[in-house]
Amino acid sequence: MKGERDKILKIMNELVCFFFTLGISDPHIDIKKTDSSTVIVVEANYNDPDYKKIDRFQELIHGARQEDLDEYYWNLAGNSQYPEFILLGTLIDSANITYTNQILRIEVTRKHN
Repeated sequence: MKGERDKILKIMNELVCFFFTLGISDPHIDIKKTDSSTVIVVEANYNDPDYKKIDRFQELIHGARQEDLDEYYWNLAGNSQYPEFILLGTLIDSANITYTNQILRIEVTRKHN
């Protein structure tokens, strides 16, 4: 199984890819790792929000985490040049997306076993 660090990097990469698909080129990334979980926050100014894309992304990543399929989905995602947003839901335990004062903020949590 790939290391936990590699999975966190993949999750972070997919979140940044989503920001790029929205035309946001300067996202800020914050990663907080504890003994029990890792929280990744990506946020940026987003002056002209495409709520349809944000809502669709939220639907895709709110799938239930499937620890037993973690490695399988990881291998499917690989290093594709296309973002695999739907796979994020299988790798994370929770997600929170907010848009306030022209700031788009996505926070995801992955619990450690």
